Amino acid sequence: AGAFNFTRIDQHSFSAGVRWDVGPQTALKLQLDDIHTAPYGGGLWAFNTNDAHHALVLSAGVDFIF
Repeated sequence: AGAFNFTRIDQHSFSAGVRWDVGPQTALKLQLDDIHTAPYGGGLWAFNTNDAHHALVLSAGVDFIF
């Protein structure tokens, strides 16, 4: 059962993002992800315990064309 619980994936996430075209060849992007895992549901993460977990992930990116 321990090996099975270690690989179990049970998570829900909500994401929101914005993009701003700074110029004709440059764009800035921000994204916020709100992630919730169930007990023994963190198989995609480095931890997988009998506790539920929560993570907020903020990412930023710059896209440009030469």
